[in-house]
Amino acid sequence: MEQTTGKAEAILAAALKVFGEQGFSQARVEDIARAAGVGKGTIYEYFASKQAIFERAVEQGMTRYLNCLDEELAAPRPAEEKLRRIARLHVAFVVGHMDLAHIVAGDPGVLSERLKERVLVMRRSVEERIARILAAGMAQGRLRHVEGRVAARAFLGALAAAGMNFFEHLDRDPGVVAETVSDLFLNGLRAAPGKPE
Repeated sequence: MEQTTGKAEAILAAALKVFGEQGFSQARVEDIARAAGVGKGTIYEYFASKQAIFERAVEQGMTRYLNCLDEELAAPRPAEEKLRRIARLHVAFVVGHMDLAHIVAGDPGVLSERLKERVLVMRRSVEERIARILAAGMAQGRLRHVEGRVAARAFLGALAAAGMNFFEHLDRDPGVVAETVSDLFLNGLRAAPGKPE
C-alpha cells in the first residue's frame, strides 16, 4: 500500500509542507490532499494514515542520509576531509529537511516506538561509520588516539546542536556552521607534530 511512486512522492512532499506549517497534530489528511492536488481518497491509496505518511518521510530521509554518508566513506580522501564533508552534508541535510526537523524536535511524541527504534539503529550506524573514519585517521597518524565511538558521538552531537541553530537563525550560512563544527572538532583531535601518541 505504501509503494513509492511519483504521486506518493508528491503526497510526501505536500505532507512535509503541511506538517511544517501546522504541526503534525493539527495537520489533517484533507489538508495534505489539498496541498498535493489530489483527493483525500487518493492519499489512502498510497498510505494507511497520516502517521504512515510521516513515518515514510522520516525513513526516506534516513535512507538518503545514509546513502550520502556511504558515498563519503567510499571516497579516497583523508579522514579530516571526510569529516569536513560529512559536517557539510549533515548541516545541508538539516536545512533541506527543516520541516521534518521541526516536527521531530517540537513534537517528539509523534515518533512511534517502531520509528524511534529505527532512528536509534540509524544513529548507531552513523556513529559506526564515523568511528571507522576516525580509526583510519588515527591509524595514519593524522588524528590523536581517542575512543572512536565516543568521539563519533561527540561529533554527531556537535552537528545536532549546530543544526538546531537553524530553528532560530534561518539566515546562518550552512557552510560556515559546518566549517566551525569541523574546525573545533578536528583541532581537538589533530595529532601534534612530533608528539607520539
